[in-house]
Amino acid sequence: MTRYERLIRLINREDVDYLPSQITFAERTRNAAIARQLGLGSADELDGYLENHIQLPFSRFDMPLFLRNDLELMGRLTRDGYAGLDEQGKTVYDVWGMGIRIGEEGFYYNYSPFKGDREANERARPFLPKSFDQALLEMPPLEAARNFVPPDPTTGGNLRPLIMEIEKYRAEGVYAAPSGYFGIWERCNGMLGFAENTLYMAAEPQITLAMFERITEYKIRLARELLKLDLPLYHHGDDLGFQTSTFFSEDMFKELLLPFLRKLFKVYKDAGKKIAYHSCGNITKMIPSLIDAGVDVLEPVQPCMDLAYLKDAFGDDLIFWGGIDTQTVLPHGTPEEVREHTRHVIRTLGRGGGLIIGPSQEIMSDVPVANIVAMVETIREERKAAIDA
Repeated sequence: MTRYERLIRLINREDVDYLPSQITFAERTRNAAIARQLGLGSADELDGYLENHIQLPFSRFDMPLFLRNDLELMGRLTRDGYAGLDEQGKTVYDVWGMGIRIGEEGFYYNYSPFKGDREANERARPFLPKSFDQALLEMPPLEAARNFVPPDPTTGGNLRPLIMEIEKYRAEGVYAAPSGYFGIWERCNGMLGFAENTLYMAAEPQITLAMFERITEYKIRLARELLKLDLPLYHHGDDLGFQTSTFFSEDMFKELLLPFLRKLFKVYKDAGKKIAYHSCGNITKMIPSLIDAGVDVLEPVQPCMDLAYLKDAFGDDLIFWGGIDTQTVLPHGTPEEVREHTRHVIRTLGRGGGLIIGPSQEIMSDVPVANIVAMVETIREERKAAIDA
């Protein structure tokens, strides 16, 4: 059974020989260094050592978000019109006009074009991709959102590297789905500003809704193009929570964001496809609505939620992905504590199947190599036994 076949059998709730797994590092440009620390010959050997089952490759539009520290790549994207690189200002601007900070291990945007910050707008102007309409910078947020024309995902070679990666991994027996990170809610925050958008949701929701509408138009157009690949599982991402609760109330979620998620997910569900949904944080109270909207796989399950409760309450409806604590245990625990914790997560969420084993978030550079080894070895020891439990 290939890793591709095992992954698809799992999400279809068919028998597998053992639970699949996926481990990703936050700073992808460090893969070669991590491979050396693990005693491997090159970065190309890393996925084999980790036995990763699923990859989420990027379109050119999304590369500035996640590969921002590869300055050579950012330079090529800038020359081809897919980005705007300001090395001195440590920022790369994507085709949406949003700025992403360079030089950080974690991702965050540091420029929101519809925030109304005139000084920031002037710094950004020389670097914004030509496809971005700079006249929008002079408009109030509602007018800018209503007049914004999303980029065309079929433009030029935007999807070409993504498709090539999917084909490459398929030939290697690994499943790859187009990355759907930075979805409707997150992109809206990136365009309007996080603090500003949360205030708009409460006091001026017409601004948020106008931006949601534009982003969903883009996502649906992209979905229809990606469906031509005829993959069984597609991916969407929107961080809805922090460690103790969600960013906004359940009522606000159902009134404002959920209708747009339903509209997008319907495109995939009408085509008979399954959906993996990414959200960090404690989103327990949102899960029933997400299931009802069509979500099949929840990623990355974080231990700020009650893992046993999730399995008992939603295990018949969801495949879980993740669960191994990247905030406390992996960076600060001993290798034996990592082994014990990894074993507990697999036995809890993977009982009887239904789990893609992995960390609860991408692994940061503060995690010792010995703890990575302890996690990987425990995954190999436990991934079959959990199915029979």
